[in-house]
Order: sequence, then structure tokens, then C-alpha cells
Amino acid sequence: MSDAALQLPEPPPAAALPAISGRGPAATEDYCLLVRRLEDAAMPRLDMPPAIQEAWGHDDFSAALQDMLRRGLQGERRHLKACYLLARAGRRHFEVSIYPAPEASPPQAALVVRDVTERIRAESHLQLLLQIVHHLGVSPDLATATTSILKRMCLAAGWPLGEVWLPTPDGSLELFAAAHRPEADAAAEFQRETAGMTLRPRDGLLEEGADGEPLFFPALASDPAFLRAKPAARAGFRAALVLPLRSGGQMLALAVFFLAREEAPDSHWTALVRAVGAELGTAFQRERMQEQLDSFFNRSLDMHCVAGFDGYLKRVNPAWTRILGYSAEELLSRPLIEFVDPDDRAAFLEHLARLGAGEDLTAAEVRCVAQDGSTRWTLWGATSLPGQQRVLATIRDISERKRTEAAMLQSEEHYRDLFHQAYQMQENLRRMSERVLKVQEQERARISRDLHDEVGQALTAINVNLAVLRNSLVGGPPELERRISETQALIEQTMGSIHNFSRELRPAMIDDLGLLPALRNYVKSFTDRTGVAVQLHGTQWEHIERLDSDRKTVVYRIVQEGLNNVGKHAAAKRAEIILAGSNHDVRLQLNDDGRGFALDARQESASARLGLLGLAERVRLVGGEFSIASVPGNGTILRAVIPFKSP
Repeated sequence: MSDAALQLPEPPPAAALPAISGRGPAATEDYCLLVRRLEDAAMPRLDMPPAIQEAWGHDDFSAALQDMLRRGLQGERRHLKACYLLARAGRRHFEVSIYPAPEASPPQAALVVRDVTERIRAESHLQLLLQIVHHLGVSPDLATATTSILKRMCLAAGWPLGEVWLPTPDGSLELFAAAHRPEADAAAEFQRETAGMTLRPRDGLLEEGADGEPLFFPALASDPAFLRAKPAARAGFRAALVLPLRSGGQMLALAVFFLAREEAPDSHWTALVRAVGAELGTAFQRERMQEQLDSFFNRSLDMHCVAGFDGYLKRVNPAWTRILGYSAEELLSRPLIEFVDPDDRAAFLEHLARLGAGEDLTAAEVRCVAQDGSTRWTLWGATSLPGQQRVLATIRDISERKRTEAAMLQSEEHYRDLFHQAYQMQENLRRMSERVLKVQEQERARISRDLHDEVGQALTAINVNLAVLRNSLVGGPPELERRISETQALIEQTMGSIHNFSRELRPAMIDDLGLLPALRNYVKSFTDRTGVAVQLHGTQWEHIERLDSDRKTVVYRIVQEGLNNVGKHAAAKRAEIILAGSNHDVRLQLNDDGRGFALDARQESASARLGLLGLAERVRLVGGEFSIASVPGNGTILRAVIPFKSP
């Protein structure tokens, strides 16, 4: 029944009164009766609800009813609230209303009897639940609130004792709070006798139940699993109502109410216990979360704080003392700005102003002054709670990171200097290599000219003189003529060696006739000398001949050194040289059918490796590209790209 049922409605029209006799259509516990004389209400009727029918014959109820009917038939509207202890229905609450119909003839009245026991009980339970919620909100701690709640429940329900048990790390339960009715001396003795006990998972009252659903345990004293059965029997406990409170599969708490009778509480009390359990479960869950937050707050390596909009710290964790060296009292008694480095205070005040305006602070670097005068670099992240005039902040000490960054910057500068020095040395080496190669080519050209011009001419003159001498000795001693002929042959052989050596040093044919004739001449002499068949192919020779003297020399040296390695190391039968000119560069490829080698573990002589390295260096100095491809048993390929000299 709602509170609106307590308000008297307007009386129904007289014509409608006969239709309202009997049970009311809106509620099965209401009874309506149309009376025209007092005798109409003299006897109970069969269509009455059982509780109203039992109360109808109660002497006090009958007397009150007769008085109300008399007044109603006299035109007076009346309303009565009454409570009776009935033999079968127990204690019941009733509301009785009489509505007269003065315009009817003879006088009539409508009698309405309402059983409001359930509404009264619901209201009292609701009031009790509101008081419990209030205690949870105003009590200084959860233990005090829980004790008060248990006491109120025991007083309201008539239960002798209530307990709340909490889980321990080893899986058992220990007593957290207990309360009994003031007159329950046996319950107090039970508490003293069982003080210090812990409950194990297989003890009584620990059966698995649905979260928030009460479990009823009858015949408690005879339950072999219940470790406190004997003290319970001495205290007069006959049954228990147990409420397991769980969250996420874990036990938060266990509420136990001992009963003096083995009769299970009705659904109203069970619902109330369930509601109280929900409030307690929420409180214990909140307490557990708070403990976890406090543990994180106090054990965190970072600095956490709660600051007020007034510029003072309200709460700090131990990391503040560990990092800055101040005591908690010093930190809370001085303005926060005093712990900031003077050079950062202006920017820090701007951060505080934005926090005061409701903005969040993310990754702000602030230098703080420690108690010993040193500076600590910190990284701040904060959020404001304008409604509470508070700021929540997390601060990380990044001093070591800053030192590392400074060291890295210094190291980077150092390595940058080293790199610059290495680059300069490399450039110097490149210029030196270029100069050495140029000087080498110049010296080779000079020696080649000297051998060809001076030594060759001298040997030619000697050979001519010997020929004249031999002709002048006609008829002379045969032995002398033979010696002169042998000397001439030796001079001619020497002149051929000098000619070949001069060509190896610097073929004048490159400068006189061009690169192609010089290459053809060298290929022919190489084939004659080694027996390796070499083919020379070329396209766009007009572009190839556009190379300057230095680049022509590089091409010639690649062919020369490449064929030299083929003759000495490759054991090849054939080799091929391909030259291709274009508007931008000249591409050279030299390949053979020799034995090849593994690029990562070559077995050639040191001279062969140095020769290839020298070729790569020559190509690099003219801005070209050089590469080697070789597979054991499949020959070797040398490739080079020689760009034209930039204008």
C-alpha cells in the first residue's frame, strides 16, 4: 500500500454504494461493506480476507467498529488506525474508514477495512535501511558502521547476535565486527567463549551460495560441521541466517545472524537482509579499493599529491620525502611554490592557473629544490577537481633521465666531432689517393716515354752499329760474326720487352689513336701471350671516345687489371669485354668462364685483391660505380659505370 492509501477519498455517489460491497477490486486485503443499520456489520462474512475476518470478531475491534458505524450513519466521516495481536494471523495493522451518504434514504454508509500490515512492515524496513545507509556515510570507519548496523538489525528482528567475518590471505575468515541485543547475555557469553577463532573453508556456515542470497541453517547446534556448535547450544542459538558477499568470484565478507528459533525468517526479513548485504558489500568493495589505492599511493616510486586551490599540499605520499628530503610536516605547512626552482616559478604559476580553470596538465617539466639544495627535474601530470577545490597530481623524478640526456648530447657532440674528423680524413685520403694515382699515371707516362724514346732509340742505334760492324768484317773470323749476330738478336729481344713494358705502363696509343685501338691492341697481345680467347664488343663508340684522358685511363686499367687476373688466377679459356656508351656514361663489363671464387672468402693472392681494390678506388675517384660478381665454378664478372666529367 502506498502513502496515498492513508488519505480519505471523496465519498462515492449514493447510487454507487451498493456496487462496492465485498472485497475491493484494487487490493485483495481490502474489504468494503455498505451498511444501512448497525446489524449489517454484526457478523463476519466469508468473502473477507482471513486476517480481517479474524479481527472482525475481536472485542476491541468490534467495539471500535460499532462506534464508527454509529457515527457514519449519523453523517460523520471517520478514520481509524489500529494494531491487534491475533491468534492465527499474528500482529496485524488495520485502517478503517467510514464514508456516510447523507442524501440517501434511509441513511447509509460505506465501510472500508484495509490490512496495512505489509505496508507498515515495508515502511519500517525502509526506514531501517535508510538508517543503515546513513550509518555507512557518517561513521568514522567501516568497523564502527558495521557494528552499528548489526546492532540495529538484531534489535529490529529480535535476533540475539549478528557477526561479519572477513577473508584473510591464507583463505580463512576472521571476525571483523559483532553486535548483540542489550539483553542477550547469552550472546555476550558466546562471543567471549569463541573470541579469537577463525573459520576455515570447510567450517559450517561457509557453504557456497549465490552472491547476495541469504542461506538458512536450521538445527545449528546439531550440525557436525559447525565448530561453534556447543557454545551456540549453550547460548540458545537454534538457527543461523548467513549472507555471503562476493565480488568477481572473491569473498568480500560473510554476515551471520543467529536466531533463537529454527523457523526461517519470512520473505520480508530475507529481502531486508539481502538489501543490507548489498549496502555492506558495496562498502566493503569500496574499502578494499580504497586500501588498494592507499597501497599504490604509499608504495609508488612516483610522487603523488593532493593540492588545494589555495596553493598548499593537502596530502603527499612517502616518495616526496624520499626524493626531495622534506618531512611530510614541512611539505604540508609551506606553499607549494617554495619547492619549485626560482627560474621555473613563473611557468609553474601559469600551470596552476590553468588547473584552477579546469584544464588538465600533461607532461610539464618542473625543476624542484630538494632539502639539501640540489635541483631535481620532475615531470608533472595533474587534473583539477573544481567542485572540491582540489588538484590531483602525479610527479615523476626524471633527474637521471635528464643527466642521461645531457650525457647523450655531449656524446653526440663528441661523436659528431669524431665523424667530422673522420670525414675530413676520408676526404684527405681521397684527395691523396687521387693525387697518388695521377702522379702514378704521370710517372708511368714519363717512364714509358723515356723507355720508348731514349732507351729504345739507344738500343736501336747500338743495333745499327752492330750491323755496320758485322758488314765491315766480311771475311773476318766466323766466331766474331756469330757473336755480333747473337748480340743483335738479344738487343731486338730487349727492345721488344721494353716496348711491351712501356705499353703496360702507359700506352701512348690511347692519346695518339684513342681508347678503342689501344684496347684492341692490348687484347691481341694478351691473347698472343696467354692463349685466352678474348672478344671485344662495343656500341656507341663515339660516346666512349668522349671520355676525358683520366676516364679513358680508368677504363683501360680495368680491362688491363681484369685480364691480368684472368690470366693469372681464373684458369679461363675465354673472356669477353663489353663496352656501351650513352649520353651520360660508359658502361663496362668483363666476364670470363674461369673457376670463380666466393666473395666472402676469396682465395686469390694478396696482389689480386689489392688490384681489384685499386680498380674500385680508381672508379670511385671519377664518380663511378664498381662491382664484382663471382660464384665458384661459374666465372667472374666485373662491372663499372664511368660517368662523363661534369661540365
